[in-house]
Amino acid sequence: MTLAVMACQRAPVDPAFQFSSDASSRTGLTAVADGVLLGNEAGTVLRLDREGRPVWRVSLGREVAVAPVEAAGGVIAGTVVGDVVCLTLEDGKERWRLGGEPPVLTPPVVDDAQRTVFLVAPDGAVRALATDSGQVRWKRPAPKAPSP
Repeated sequence: MTLAVMACQRAPVDPAFQFSSDASSRTGLTAVADGVLLGNEAGTVLRLDREGRPVWRVSLGREVAVAPVEAAGGVIAGTVVGDVVCLTLEDGKERWRLGGEPPVLTPPVVDDAQRTVFLVAPDGAVRALATDSGQVRWKRPAPKAPSP
């Protein structure tokens, strides 16, 4: 029996890479052409190459609770205190930043043309922002509660 079990075992898997973002993360990973993006609870957004080496690291100062998205050569990320930032995909430099927005607790969605990013506030309000400038294209209020 032991011999049969040993015959079915495989060699351990070699990891492709290991990396620590220096804080826990709930965002998961966002695939980009040559690596991945992630955010962490310390407020850092990182871009890693395919070998797991950091390409860039940017601190937003507050927790990034949902995965950043790629749009038109940029990376759009939001924080739990309502900062929305667009960083360049190449080097992480800040293109634009909006403060005082609702917390970003659901993943942003980018349209097919990569011109607009859509964000849902915790109360259900929806905003559409231009990916190149952060300018508000439109806002829709939260749905009204049904009358009793």
